[in-house]
Amino acid sequence: MKFAMIDVFLYTEDMKKVILTIIIIIIVAGSVFFLRKTKEEKMNFIQNIVSSISKKVYYPDTSNVPILELVWSGNLDPESVVRIGPYGEWEGQFVYPEGVAYEPANEMQFYVATDVSDYLAVAPGIVTQKNMSNGNSGLVSVQYGRKYVVTYMHIFPRDDLRVGDKIEIGDILGKMEKRTHHLNDEETWWEIMLTVDNDGVYRTLPPYEYFSNDSKKLLDSILETKRSDNYLSWTIRTGCSWIKYVEGDSWWDSGRFQGLIGKESEQEFLDSLDLGWRKSEKGRVIGPVDDCSNR
Repeated sequence: MKFAMIDVFLYTEDMKKVILTIIIIIIVAGSVFFLRKTKEEKMNFIQNIVSSISKKVYYPDTSNVPILELVWSGNLDPESVVRIGPYGEWEGQFVYPEGVAYEPANEMQFYVATDVSDYLAVAPGIVTQKNMSNGNSGLVSVQYGRKYVVTYMHIFPRDDLRVGDKIEIGDILGKMEKRTHHLNDEETWWEIMLTVDNDGVYRTLPPYEYFSNDSKKLLDSILETKRSDNYLSWTIRTGCSWIKYVEGDSWWDSGRFQGLIGKESEQEFLDSLDLGWRKSEKGRVIGPVDDCSNR
């Protein structure tokens, strides 16, 4: 028995040496093979390995634009909406030592006096990002198909929500944030951003334009109740607006809200406008001189 154990031990050690030798040969041969490849061939080789390990799932599997649905727990009374924030406006002016900065609204939002708190999905897709900050509200991003992402701001995500989960319209993503505003009592905050992926260059889009006709009717009813706020549209293109300076109603997006990394920096985007604008903190821009005194 003793000799048998020694034989097994020696056999095992020999096998270890053989296996180690094979691994070394494979690594050396692979390295030689890899070094002889061009940069493009190396990148393709790496991408193929990554793709074979993890194939991205798209839901639905389409490149078409989404049709958004404004769904609510119960009925959303337009009269209960106390404030709105359209897409496309400069939504704030901030004075810094280096100049006055403007904050571009590249999302749409409204604030409601309601007991409702469920944050419901406006489009199907796959969860690509779930983020919270030190117990404060965060965001959830859901990718629709291959090119579009809806990001839900000021949300307390469900504990059991995971990146990779499949979402349907009306699914509960979490709870909407509630805050006290100096002009109103407690408000419930609904805010979404729609982003399109142009081969790694990300641009935001005006969400209103992508809602269904029925949802647009509801949004129009909300807008009608807020005429006193000087808003005539959910997409602001004139006056105190950044849209008049860009093409296609689109603003830069880093992709980070979607768990992605864009090819273009914010400053590169601003440079492409050829207006001499500079990026500031929190996505704000130094350079615009629009009169936004009524905001």
